[in-house]
This record gives sequence, C-alpha cells and structure tokens, in this order.
Amino acid sequence: MSGTLDNGDFDLLGFITAVATAEPLPAGVAVAALTAALAAALAEMGAGVALKRVAAGADTTELRRVRSEAVAWRAALLRAIEEDSAAYRTYMAARKLPREGDAARRLRDNALARTRLAAALAPLSIAGMAYDILGFLGTVAERSGVAMRSDLASGAILAEAAVRCATLAVRTNLRGHPDEIERDDLLAQATTLAGRAAQKCATIVSATEREEGR
Repeated sequence: MSGTLDNGDFDLLGFITAVATAEPLPAGVAVAALTAALAAALAEMGAGVALKRVAAGADTTELRRVRSEAVAWRAALLRAIEEDSAAYRTYMAARKLPREGDAARRLRDNALARTRLAAALAPLSIAGMAYDILGFLGTVAERSGVAMRSDLASGAILAEAAVRCATLAVRTNLRGHPDEIERDDLLAQATTLAGRAAQKCATIVSATEREEGR
C-alpha cells in the first residue's frame, strides 16, 4: 500500500499523498503515529549529540538507554500506522455484516464490539508510546546544550500533539462500546495520558524558553 512500510522503508511522499485522498484511511491516527515517530527521531538525535559531548569517564547509561528505546519506539510507531488502519478496516467490515434475523444481529453485534475495541486500543497504544517519547526528550534535554534544546522542545510539542490526537480517536472509537466498565477504564487511561503529556510538554518547553531568554 502506498504510504506504508515496504521492505523496512517508509514512503513518506506516498503516505502524504494517501492521506490527502478522499479515502477514509490513512487518517488522523496514522498521522499522529508518524508525528510521534518524528518526535522519537529528535530524541534519538539529541541523545546521540549529547553522547558526543560527555566528558571522558562520565556515566552515559541513561543517554544510551534513551537512544535505544527511541530507536525501538520510532520503528514501532511506523508499524502502528498500518496496524491502526488494519484495525479500522476490520471494524468497517463488521459494520457491513448482515443484520436480518436474531442470529445475524448477534453475530454482527459481537463483531462490532470486538473490532470497535481493537480500533480503540490501536490509538491508545500510539498515545502511550508518544507519552514515553516525551520522557525521552525530557531526559535528553536535561543533558543537552542550549542549541539542542529548541529541537528537543519541538519534539515535545510533536509528541504531545500525537498523544492528544490519538486519545481523541480512542474516545471516538469507543462510542457505543457495550462493555461500560471496559469503556470507562479505557477512557480514563486516555484522559490521564493526555493530561500528563500536556504537563510534560509544558515543562520541557518552558525550560527551553527560560534558557533562550537568558
């Protein structure tokens, strides 16, 4: 599919073109995943630059951990683009199932509940990874020079935006979910992630602005 992973390479131009079409996929969640992947790349870059600057004999364990995890999350988020689209396509297919007769309606209702849940879990996973990336960016920013901090703050803004977009999709996709306890738990998780992400982003950005104002 144009705009997705092909032999390990991501076709960015194809993805943008695919988003711009009148087709329902890829859409907002896929864009959020790509945005978070770019934020991860900035964290990875920042960690790499900081590792070059550390004094001989200094402990580099945390920076190396961040760089390694940013690499993993960047790859996972690119995979999540297709995973989210696949989950939503399955949900749309369930909506087209026949509903004539009690047995058919039960099958359709069960399929809708199952696929609606999957379509909510996919963006929730993306939001969780984007939130983790905010932590990576904060860790690297604390160990970086002033010149690098604006790039890391930009990454924080991107990651926080990805969390907001993905959690919005969670709320949308859970509408009508029959298991109220499960729905409310997932909605609470989404709300918590969005709130904490906003706080982390604000901390990173404000610290950068203070440094630049000196």
